[in-house]
Amino acid sequence: MTSSEEVKYPYYLSFETEETLLDLSELLSTLEIPVREIKHIDEKTIVVTEEISCRQLQDLAIQDKYLRASYKIL
Repeated sequence: MTSSEEVKYPYYLSFETEETLLDLSELLSTLEIPVREIKHIDEKTIVVTEEISCRQLQDLAIQDKYLRASYKIL
C-alpha cells in the first residue's frame, strides 16, 4: 500500500521570492523535483512540475530559503 505522502501529482507552484530563477531551479533540482516549466511573471515565479509527491512539497517547505509558495494540483 502506498502512503498518501508518496502519491505523485503534477503541481502548479507560485513563488514570491527574491531568489533568482537559477537559484530556484537549483533548489528544485537538489530536491529532485522535476520541472516542466519555470518562468517569471510580474513579482512571482511560476513553476509547473512533473509528478511530485507530498513529501517533496514538505521538503521544499522546510528549506532555509525565504520562499513563500502557494500550490495547487493540476
